[in-house]
Amino acid sequence: EMFQGYWFSRPTLVEAKLLTPGQASIVQLLNLVRSQASTDEIEEALKKDAGLAFNLMRLINSAGLGMTREITSFRQAVLLLGLKKLFRWAA
Repeated sequence: EMFQGYWFSRPTLVEAKLLTPGQASIVQLLNLVRSQASTDEIEEALKKDAGLAFNLMRLINSAGLGMTREITSFRQAVLLLGLKKLFRWAA
């Protein structure tokens, strides 16, 4: 009854954005690493997403890291990278 209109700007509608399954697994991995979860929990999160696991294995076995032997398990990859580098990579 007493509405005079929008003086400065029209209010914006906030829409919910859904995460894709790939983004959800990255967020889960980031939360686990940030909370310094056990290696087993981080390993389980990596096993759930094949793309994320493939990219981690490709990184850990790249020539840039200078490993003398091939890393074949997620546990070895997580332990060799460390939580700080794993968080940086996932971010």
